[in-house]
Amino acid sequence: MLKKLYSVLSNNFYFCLFYLFASLSFVTILNEIPYINLLSKVALVWGLALSVVHIIKIIKRYPTLIELSLYIFLGFTLIINLIFYRSIENLKIWLVTFIILSSVFYINLDKSHDQLEKELKIISNFIAIFTFIFSLASTIMYFANITFTFASGVYGVDQGLYIYKNSLAISASIGLLVSVYMSVKYKYEKTKFFHLLNVMLQIIPLVFSNGISAYLLIITILFVLIFIKFKNKIFRSAMILVPSIFSIAGFALFHEKLYDFLSGRNELWSSAWLSIKENPLFGVGNEALVSKVDSMRPGVVLPGIDSGGLHNMYLQIITVNGVIALILFLIFIYFIFIFLIKKLDRSYGIYKRSGIVLLSLLVGILFINLFESNLIYIVSFISIIFWIYLGYFLSLTFKKNH
Repeated sequence: MLKKLYSVLSNNFYFCLFYLFASLSFVTILNEIPYINLLSKVALVWGLALSVVHIIKIIKRYPTLIELSLYIFLGFTLIINLIFYRSIENLKIWLVTFIILSSVFYINLDKSHDQLEKELKIISNFIAIFTFIFSLASTIMYFANITFTFASGVYGVDQGLYIYKNSLAISASIGLLVSVYMSVKYKYEKTKFFHLLNVMLQIIPLVFSNGISAYLLIITILFVLIFIKFKNKIFRSAMILVPSIFSIAGFALFHEKLYDFLSGRNELWSSAWLSIKENPLFGVGNEALVSKVDSMRPGVVLPGIDSGGLHNMYLQIITVNGVIALILFLIFIYFIFIFLIKKLDRSYGIYKRSGIVLLSLLVGILFINLFESNLIYIVSFISIIFWIYLGYFLSLTFKKNH
């Protein structure tokens, strides 16, 4: 009995499903269920134990370059938390990041390729079914003009059964891409009709919720297709650098005019930049983020900073932990995508087509985090989905090439 219980609790697959359900519950009407918040506490305890198991396994088999770069980032951020902004709150937030990046995200080299595919299939079906149910209900509520108050929340209009309309938009775009992946990967199975139906359904709440950041996830498919199609290094570099340069220049030149389009995010970014100039190397820590950024320009309204941070993950990493931490994090991300792109360049058939969709999902979430702060520091359904799929994609790719 104890052996069976250990095999379940030490299995990353069951933990990912549990954390996935918990994180999706927190952004929907399910959040109103009494004591639902206990799920996050269970997940943290379970995740911490699982992190220890994973680290022991990694040490025994020697870490990959990707894992090594990850633990350098985690180690560095722990050290600066202990030296420069010591507090229980900062250590708690670091611990949450550590658990997500060492338990949810895991390159599993023990399981077979078939077992990993089976598990990812179950996870993908779960996401597709969840988003189908909640998007369908939200769509009906929108067109029927249904609004109601339940417990502490108001639901309806353009947010449906979600707490925020942006959560509905991003959830719909993720559900859409997951169903595209399932349709491509398992095109001869009976579930294909459901996934095609889910793709069409998710377009509706994606449009009426008007989540600008969620559109990036859809646009990413075209970006990744072009990127994989043309293998010229100069062209690929231009695809990344040119939009980046134009975006920075556009923000600098049209800062005031972009307020409505960016929903006030430009004010957050301007204040954060002033904080970064004062604390460039090691940042200010998570606990002081809101007060420090807010103090940069007294009297200026910074929309959403209390609940959503700086609404740009990369800017938030610099503000919280400094430029060195951002460089280490980007090196980690760079190693991952260089590895995946090289493998996709050499692949063909269903594996390549389904891999392109998975890559689009991952790159899309990275793009979303130009306007959101949902990769590290907090528990979010966006971050949980990103790290789950990244871990499985890497695991499958490693197994396929060994």
